[in-house]
Amino acid sequence: MKRLCIYCFYDKDGIVDDYVLVCLRAIREFFSEICVVVNGNLTKESGEKLKSVCNNLLLRDNKGFDAWAYKEALCSYGFDYVAENLDEVLLSNFSCFAPIGSFKPMFDKMDKTCDFWGHCRSYPSAGQMCGGQPIPEHLQSYFLLFRKHILQSDCWKGFWKTLKPINSYDDAILHYELRLTRYFEERGFVSASYTDNRRKVGCNRPLFDPYDMVVVDHSPFIKRKSFFAKSKTWEFYAPYSRYNEVLRYISDHNLYDLRLIFSNLLRTGDFVFPKLMTWYRIKYLVLGKILKLKRYKIKMKALPDYRFIKQCIK
Repeated sequence: MKRLCIYCFYDKDGIVDDYVLVCLRAIREFFSEICVVVNGNLTKESGEKLKSVCNNLLLRDNKGFDAWAYKEALCSYGFDYVAENLDEVLLSNFSCFAPIGSFKPMFDKMDKTCDFWGHCRSYPSAGQMCGGQPIPEHLQSYFLLFRKHILQSDCWKGFWKTLKPINSYDDAILHYELRLTRYFEERGFVSASYTDNRRKVGCNRPLFDPYDMVVVDHSPFIKRKSFFAKSKTWEFYAPYSRYNEVLRYISDHNLYDLRLIFSNLLRTGDFVFPKLMTWYRIKYLVLGKILKLKRYKIKMKALPDYRFIKQCIK
């Protein structure tokens, strides 16, 4: 079986951290060819790193987010070539730390009859909107695999030919992620997913429920954004963050080198050591224990256990 992985990468400084290389080396076990598409600049050293783990490296302007990066990569191969020579095409990107454990259980489970599948299927709650439009049930777009039945169809080429310009994050969600699943399902293709959010409808589980995803669903992914996404309500996890439990679980079970996570997030500034640690201790411990509050509405970055992080980095 000939499989192609198209992996989209972006970094504002053009630096490729080791978590990307680890992910691509793990993907290599299942794919005969890897094409990395870089949106924006890339340092010379980072370019050499990527060349060591991929077959084809494409550099392009940072336009159109990952959707247009995938389109440009597919066009570089040619839709006729893809249809005639490839059995499966995977579209994935740099937004996850992986594999947490191994990709093998996921690929083994998804080796069944369907035309395309993703890591997670999202079931929106009633009235959930994006860009003023209702959010439909859909496969999340950070990991999508398409099989030969789709690749040989006119619909495959048609989807990419009719892809609208993408100039913002909302555009990427509306014109690519939310459109894709319905587009192919309405044309008779069968979709599937490794996991979903039916236990917590309306919750973006890969983003806001990483512990349950890893421990219960055996997910091989943790979203980078889980560590710095803002929300109106943070749940309590002792001592400072809801992410400490999943990090400790991963460490205790030797599922992933946490230094890969911390080195990337600390370098990019997406994960910072707060100066007012004493105030945060009071906010969580006093309000959480004395006032018996299960939730406390705040807006800030996730607060991890920094002593634990320093131990891991050492």
